[in-house]
This record gives sequence, C-alpha cells and structure tokens, in this order.
Amino acid sequence: MITHITAVLSTLLIYLLLGLSCLGWGRVASFVLGLSEDRPALSLMPVWLGWAVTLLIFQILHLFLPVTAGITIPVLSAGLVFSPAPVRNAIRVFREKQVSRAVLMISLLIFIAIAVLVASRAMMPPGFYDTGLYHLNAIRWINSYPIVPGLGNLHGRLAYNNSFFTFVAALNFYPFFGHGRSLANSFLLLLSLATLLPSLITIIRRPAVLINEHPFKYAAVLFLTPVFLYLTQSEFGLTDPTPDYTSLLLQLVMFLILVQSIALWLEGERNLRYPAAVLAVLAATAVTVKLSNLAFSAVILCFVAAYQWQTRRVQMKNHLLVLCFVILLISIWFIRGFILSGVLLYPSTIGYGWFSVDWAVPIGKIIDEANTIYAFARRPHVPWQEVLGNRAWLAPWFQTILRDNTNVVYPAVFATVFCILALAVSRLKKNRRPGGLEWSILLCSPVSLVYWFLTAPDPRFAGAAFFLFMISAILLFLIAVRNIAGKRIFILVLCVVFCGCNADLFSYIVRHARNLQSVSTVGWHPVQQAPLDKKTTLSGLVVYVPVNRNADDRCWDSPLPSTPHFNERLRLRRPADISSGFTVLPPDGNPSATDK
Repeated sequence: MITHITAVLSTLLIYLLLGLSCLGWGRVASFVLGLSEDRPALSLMPVWLGWAVTLLIFQILHLFLPVTAGITIPVLSAGLVFSPAPVRNAIRVFREKQVSRAVLMISLLIFIAIAVLVASRAMMPPGFYDTGLYHLNAIRWINSYPIVPGLGNLHGRLAYNNSFFTFVAALNFYPFFGHGRSLANSFLLLLSLATLLPSLITIIRRPAVLINEHPFKYAAVLFLTPVFLYLTQSEFGLTDPTPDYTSLLLQLVMFLILVQSIALWLEGERNLRYPAAVLAVLAATAVTVKLSNLAFSAVILCFVAAYQWQTRRVQMKNHLLVLCFVILLISIWFIRGFILSGVLLYPSTIGYGWFSVDWAVPIGKIIDEANTIYAFARRPHVPWQEVLGNRAWLAPWFQTILRDNTNVVYPAVFATVFCILALAVSRLKKNRRPGGLEWSILLCSPVSLVYWFLTAPDPRFAGAAFFLFMISAILLFLIAVRNIAGKRIFILVLCVVFCGCNADLFSYIVRHARNLQSVSTVGWHPVQQAPLDKKTTLSGLVVYVPVNRNADDRCWDSPLPSTPHFNERLRLRRPADISSGFTVLPPDGNPSATDK
C-alpha cells in the first residue's frame, strides 16, 4: 500500500508540474503569436496551446537527440519558469468573481478524487493490442536514438509517425522512470476535465445560465461532461499510449472551444484571436497525432480561416503568425515522416521518389501496408485482396457496427432524431431559428464520418465524431426550442433531453461499475514481456522476433531492433551503427563484406 501511495503522489505531482509547464509554454507562445494582451485568465486554452508547443519542441529535438531525461527535464523546467504570472492572474480573477471557498474546495476535492482514480487505473498493465505490436517499441526507439532513417523497413508500423509517441517517450524520463505510457493519456484526460471545470462551477453557482445564455456557451459543457466521465471509466486508453484516445480527447476539446467561440461571436464579441489560434494549432497537432483526424481538423481550420477573413483588416499580423506556426508544425511532421519511411504520409505513397534516398521503404510494402489497414477496418483478419475492390464486406461490417451501441448506434440515432426535431421546431416560429453559423457546427461530424467510412471505418478510428454529431444536433434543437417555450418548459425539455440522450452512457457506467475496482493498489504494473528469438539477416544484422509470431506477433517493450516481420534482406545503412538507419537489399543484390 505504501508503494501505491507513493506512486499516486508522484503521479499527481508530475500531473501538476506538467500542467504548469504547459501553461508556461502557452504563455510564451501567446507572446510570440501576439496574443499576450487577450490571454484568458480562467480558461485552460493556454495549457492546451502550451502542450502543443511542448510536443513540437520534443519532435524537433528528436531530430538530433534521443528523448531522454536530459531533454525532458530542461524543456519542462523552462515552461515552469514562465508559469507563475498566469497562475497569479487566475487567482486574482477568481477573487474578483467572488467564487465561494466552499464551491472551490468541493470542486477541488472532487477533481483530486477523480485524478487519484485516473492515476490508479492508468497504472494497470496495458492491454490494447497495438500497444504490444508497435506502440511501446516506437517509444523505445525515441528514447534510445535520434530519429532513425528508414525505420519503416524494420517494421512498417514504426513509420506511422505518430507525434504523440514523442510525448509519451518524454514522460518516461528515460532511463529513470519508464512509466510514460501511464501518464500521457491520463494527463490529457484530466486536462480535458479541468477545461470543463470553470463552466461547470458557473452552472453550479448560477443554474439560470443554462436558460439565459446561448446553448453553445454552457449547455455544450453540460452535454460533454458525461462523455468525459464515460472515458474516465472506459476500459480503453488510460493504460495504453494509444493515439486513438488522444485523438478523441482533442476532438472533444476543439469542439467545445469552437461552439463557445461561436456563442461569443453571436453576442457581438469580435476579438477571438486566442481561441482561433488555439483551434488552429490543436487542429494541426491532431493531424500529427493521427492521420484519421484529417477531415475533422480540416473543418476546424475552415472555421478559423473564415474568422481570419472576417477580421483580416485589423488582425492580419496575428493571422500570419498563426499561419506560420501551423506551417512549421506540419513541416516538422512531414520531415519526420520522410526520415522514417522516405514518404511524407506513410502509408500513403505521396512523396515517393521525390527525393532519391537509400532508406525509402519499397513502394510495394507501402501499398500493402495501406491496403492492410483499409481491409482490417472493414473485415479484420481477412486478406486485403479478398476485402478491397468489392462490397462483400459491407454486410458483416454493418452487423459489427450495430453491436457497438454506446459509441455508434445510440449517438447516431439521437443525432438523426434531434436534427429532424430541430428542423421541425424551427418552422414553428420564424423570428428565431438556428442561423447558418449555428447549423455549421454539424459539419465537423458528418465530414469526419464520410472520411472515416471511405478510409478506415473501424469505430475506434471515428474518434468523437458520433458523440459530437449527437451533441451538435441536441444543441441546435435547444436553440430552436429556447425561443418558443417559457423558461420552465425549456428547463424541463433540457432535463429530459439530457437524461434521455445520456441514458446509455449512464447505463454503461452502472453496468461497468466494476471498472472502478480495476485499479492498481501496488503502484505501476509491469508491461508484458514477449519471448524472443534472435535471427540474423544476410548482412549479419541481429534482429529480435517473437518466438510464436504466427500466434502472437507482439514484441511489447523488447530490445532493439525487434520486429514481428523478419526480412533477411534488411541491413544497416552504416555497419555497426544502428542509428544510421535501415535499408533493404534489392532482390538481386548481395551483401557486401563490410555489411558483415
């Protein structure tokens, strides 16, 4: 028990220091982007901005150095140096708002209790299949070496270029700590919950804001809260360094910032430079975390571009600075992808052959990797040649989708119902119906779902699209009802809708109450180890492979280099220098004597 208490307290301390460091880096970014004068005091947008900046810094440094404690500690410490001023500013604003100490203390104690629960759950052993297949191995490469050219030749999944893995690697504080996989997503979940907290406190203090204010402002927070609580209890993500969970959180947070910004715009506020900048940076960062975020991020960037066009005459310099930062962020990501595989967007062939490099992954392997992903999302464990190019996969895929009630079926059904109701109610009174800007929030989810269906329609790749589709439709319905009903009727409708649309989430929480018992009581659990064989390539390179790779191809956190897909023609670019990268001997080539 003492071991666990020590582990939890250490984790909570790291959460706090990490949050303050991100706040400090957010302050620096705000100043550089010309946003320092309108930095929100109580919003956590600066922390999200700082997190994106921190992630970018680690990616840049990894181009030249392994991400070890010698990198992580200075970067986080530099952020801490800039954090006192915004903290003092937030405390001052809280005092000016005269928030009662009782409300603050109760809110803080509840949040700490949730943090302890999340930290304890995150200490359990990882169970997500891809964690053992390549996530942990990719993180070990980041901890051990600067970015390695042609790493995709060793194992194609290592070329996916998930920027999130550099964050996990940084939190390993390698070689001293090693538990970054437990910290990364759990920190972002708590940061997401903390983002809701100021609005939730306002709702608790003054419930009338749900009636008097635009539904985008506070009702959106109310309807997002059960989703975040569901993610707190869900079995997916906390123990694993999976970017799928990160993507889901980022989409939820971006949606919240977007709808609250639209509410402010409708109230006449035109100085929305800060949320616009944060949305642009988070949208670009989300793409680097997972390419499946491309459509969602594109819609968010369209909103940002529309705002920038509307305010171009007075804020052009600021818009250009934000644009330059986004270009830098994406450019670094492209460079990293090219180094890992020889193409910009592996497993896409875009960029193949633009530059002649010896470490480029063979184009046949890239195409096979892409087709495998597309096929697996449609019919798992069936060869892609039998899945792609026909529609036979649709029926079994649809049956599988229909079994996922919580994440797909219920949100989709409620979204459809409330879209129809919003349209119907809008026709009852013409003087106030949802406007074009309000209806535009629906674009985020349908566009994402179309992209998801056409690429890799596995529910976990959809991120938060189904939940946000439902919440968007509900908000539009509330806007339509708000001006044709009295306050009592409106609050009754709000309560009924809230309970109805979240009934399945509440049911899930009750049915899976045992998950609350699935917490560690002995600190961090060890990661599973795979039994390994040593195999030697034609060039004399020794590679670790799983002993029973036909039954279980996961390497887990194995020594380097390791892969479930042994290629005897694999070799180092420079003999005896693993950091030089990997290349593949042509089929008609022979290893030279120096290779051996």
